[in-house]
Amino acid sequence: MSLTPRHFEPLVLLVVLGCALALPVRADLAGDTIRTWELYPDLSTIYGGPVDVVDPGTILAFPGFAPIVNITFNDANITITMVRDATAFTSAFNGFHFFDVSEPGFGSVALDSATDVPGIDGSRVTFDAQDIYVNFSGITYGTGQEVSLDIAPVPEPRSVVLLFAITVLLIQTARRRARTTRTECCGGTR
Repeated sequence: MSLTPRHFEPLVLLVVLGCALALPVRADLAGDTIRTWELYPDLSTIYGGPVDVVDPGTILAFPGFAPIVNITFNDANITITMVRDATAFTSAFNGFHFFDVSEPGFGSVALDSATDVPGIDGSRVTFDAQDIYVNFSGITYGTGQEVSLDIAPVPEPRSVVLLFAITVLLIQTARRRARTTRTECCGGTR
């Protein structure tokens, strides 16, 4: 039995997949410094802060006019817990701005099922690669209620390149096998 390049394709695929699993991929925000501000009455006016926290960590009684929240950061979640009953003043923006000082890291942000503040929905949460904004304008909340944000990180560029390389390898292998099958079944003529 002679070895042909076709016999090595499964081995090459396994090596590539093994390398993919061995590459470190950013899985969470652990170790990142998150800077937090309270903004009111608009996005350009700082009402409280900034306060820096290295994830995982907690801001107890966020400093401002009256401490109204505790903010907890852990791996892939930010939880804002109300420490008193109140209604946020209605304005263009009345809420929090979170900024990942360490590196761009927010691939997606979504409210999770622990969120129980009436009126807080996806329209009140906006984000880009490094910033998250949560707007409480006009919202009434009670002690112990929470807004919980699930954070998904940005995929590492080399992970995307590796996924592309694996896809190309699989397509090339499928085409080569189809060509070999056509040649064997049709005697090499078209």
